[in-house]
Amino acid sequence: AYYQKFCSGLEAQGTPTIALSYGNFGPTPPPGGPLSIQEEAELKRLQLRKLVEKRGCRLRLVGHSIGAWIVLQCLEDPLLRSATEEVVLQFPFVARNEESSTQQFINILLRSRVARTLTYVALQVLCFMPMGFRKLVLSVVEPSLSKNAREITLDTTLSQIFYAKSTIEMGLSEFEILDTENRPLVAAAAQIESLCTDEIPVTALYAPDDHWAPLWQKEVLDRSINAPLY
Repeated sequence: AYYQKFCSGLEAQGTPTIALSYGNFGPTPPPGGPLSIQEEAELKRLQLRKLVEKRGCRLRLVGHSIGAWIVLQCLEDPLLRSATEEVVLQFPFVARNEESSTQQFINILLRSRVARTLTYVALQVLCFMPMGFRKLVLSVVEPSLSKNAREITLDTTLSQIFYAKSTIEMGLSEFEILDTENRPLVAAAAQIESLCTDEIPVTALYAPDDHWAPLWQKEVLDRSINAPLY
């Protein structure tokens, strides 16, 4: 739902576009339980391989937020790398932002089994609350979201009861893999540099008020991107 307008705009310009959804947020729960962010990345890799192998697709990969990390993971596959013509990383979330009080709070919450359980129960209860009450709660929890983003977030995360557990479990693995010691950022920078060396254009997009991935990360990625564009 977040990317419908974006995809429609690309389609209108004659660019065939496919948005790959998380396996955790399908019409039914994943058979083995919620997928970790690593399992989600592997699922995307297999989906992209199918497009390349069966349809002969050439790829322009766009990853937003944690999707940027997933794109870079997929490009470790030699087949996908050879089929990729361009990479766009929108507000890339490739390492945790310790300057963000929201991320600090989420990290503490996710690492506590009791807190995770209470959050899960609270989200389940919210599923049955009036939409006006849901919007009020979300505006307090994350005031930076626009009205449109708030509505889409509520429609997405609360449309199925099992989405609550999927969101929490995937978030836990996401915050674990994007640790605070900068290893993911160093790995992402190295991957981007290798893409540029292979003449695969990479563009990273940031916003001046970006609160999720800190702007200082841009400076690290700048050194890896040939002629970075912002």
